[in-house]
Amino acid sequence: MNEDSVKTMVRDYLEDTDKYAFMIEGAWGSGKTHFVEHGLRDAAEGYRIVRVSLFGTSSASDLYDRLYLGIINEYASGGEGEGRKAIVAEFARDAGLSFLGGVAKKAKKELGISYEIGTKALAEFLLGSSMLLVFDDLERCLISERELFGIVDSLVNGKSRKVILVSNEAHRESDQDDANSHKALMEKLVWRRCTYEPPMEEIVGNMIGAELSSIDPSAEKVFLKALANAKCTNIRTVKRLRRLMGDLGKTDFFMNPADRSIRMSVFQDVCSFSIRAAEGYFPQPSDVTPADPADIVSSMESAHRADSYRRYESLAFIRAHFEWHQKLDGNQMESCLGSYREAYYPESEKVRDAVEWMDRWKSLMFRNDDVPAMIACFKKAINPQDGSLGLPFERYGELLRIVKSIGEAFPDIHDGSLKDFTQYMKEAIRRNPDKAMASVCSNPFDWQDRRFASPPIPGLEPLEEIDELRDFAMKLSLEDTVDSLNRSLRDDPDSFTMQYYSVLEKERIDIERMAIVLAGVEEAALASAMPSMRPESLRKLHEVFNANGMAGAFASRTLSEGSCKRLSRWAKKLAELTKIESSEEYAVRKYLGYLKNDLYDLAESMHSGTD
Repeated sequence: MNEDSVKTMVRDYLEDTDKYAFMIEGAWGSGKTHFVEHGLRDAAEGYRIVRVSLFGTSSASDLYDRLYLGIINEYASGGEGEGRKAIVAEFARDAGLSFLGGVAKKAKKELGISYEIGTKALAEFLLGSSMLLVFDDLERCLISERELFGIVDSLVNGKSRKVILVSNEAHRESDQDDANSHKALMEKLVWRRCTYEPPMEEIVGNMIGAELSSIDPSAEKVFLKALANAKCTNIRTVKRLRRLMGDLGKTDFFMNPADRSIRMSVFQDVCSFSIRAAEGYFPQPSDVTPADPADIVSSMESAHRADSYRRYESLAFIRAHFEWHQKLDGNQMESCLGSYREAYYPESEKVRDAVEWMDRWKSLMFRNDDVPAMIACFKKAINPQDGSLGLPFERYGELLRIVKSIGEAFPDIHDGSLKDFTQYMKEAIRRNPDKAMASVCSNPFDWQDRRFASPPIPGLEPLEEIDELRDFAMKLSLEDTVDSLNRSLRDDPDSFTMQYYSVLEKERIDIERMAIVLAGVEEAALASAMPSMRPESLRKLHEVFNANGMAGAFASRTLSEGSCKRLSRWAKKLAELTKIESSEEYAVRKYLGYLKNDLYDLAESMHSGTD
């Protein structure tokens, strides 16, 4: 029921001479309290509205304390500071509270009788006929329902006051016994009720309209559509999304005026996932249940859930912000949005055709005669010869599984071999190993990356070809990294040390890769450069080679025998080449001595690790 309809029902209730309570119900976060505080006054002209939150109320005296304070606050509304105090004082005189206080003091002085006026008596004394009581958060009240409804009944029938109850009834009705008791109490006291439905268009415009307009003039419409699809009417969810929407509007991705329709498609997906995340739902691999091969619907649903999980994982900033409570990172957002667009809304016509065929295969929307063209299209999309971008690395695993399933379904058309496809994919990876490696890091499930202690997606059979492609990408990326470090060492030794430290820190997740980077630096070049480095740079190297620094990671974790031998030989050779006397600077010589000892210790520890 919309806001105007609720107001009409409230007016009818206030004009009714019968004695009963009125209920406004609705889901958590639907704006019931906001309506009471801002919209109800239009329907309750001539009444003073006293709202009392029952959240955490544990006793009748607690409830009356809140009611009394609510009455005082309502009478004192509009005043501030000393003016507010004056209003309260005047109210006390008008209500006779000063007189009652005086009588109590006189009785104590002349008769020795001590009498304190309780808040229940005060609240009931102050309840005028022009007061409308609103008890909010009914479902969060800790008083027994029978006692609570007894208090409401005394106000409605005993004091002839109008009372509105605000509740999330869907949450209250838990087990059958409670439901029957609740129904009996409601039947006696609550004669009329309505369900409040918030005006989401108005709320979104007021709360985050400015943030959405910074993304695109059509962003608010897209956001409202995503809310409707998610059946979300929770105002707090909208509030939680304000910062994300504001930061999205600052990204180059959305500030770029080109291809607005595609960018709005990406934005719609971002909205869908972020709304669920703001509500506390975070997709997990376990959500992707294995498909029943004999059930077409089951297979399609499983494929849809797997695709949904892949997409959510690609938008890593959503999980980082809502699940891990990390500050939004503009660079991460920019990277994720760009990669997501390439993967799911590609520019290349060949890739778009391939993606369409992939979707048609998963949804069984093709004919047998289409299969040869489908396979040919997949091959062309991996390595387009027209200079356009090929199929994004993020979708390699998905494509290989589809090709394998084609071979199983149509062995006369395709033998199921993935050799040609993996070869095409390697050629694409060779052209851009860093981007391929970035895809591996951001999509560990699809790439079967066992460096991460994460469970595989159920129902997805591991493929050797994916392992082969991942290792190939990691190898090429590692070679590029080491080459870059050696170039930096030759060109600018002092900046090299920071780059060296940064790369090693990044690779700590994989001890084998870390060892390759560490020992990949040319020993002679490093030994020759160290005497001319600044003390600050040498200290950074000391943090790398010392057993209490990065090198300590090799002692605390298992390293393969081959890596131990290679690292031991490298450290020993570098130590032998390091000449302490090659510098006249005292601090430099001291650090060279420390480094020489560090390297011998590292060589010895790695040598003992092979015994």
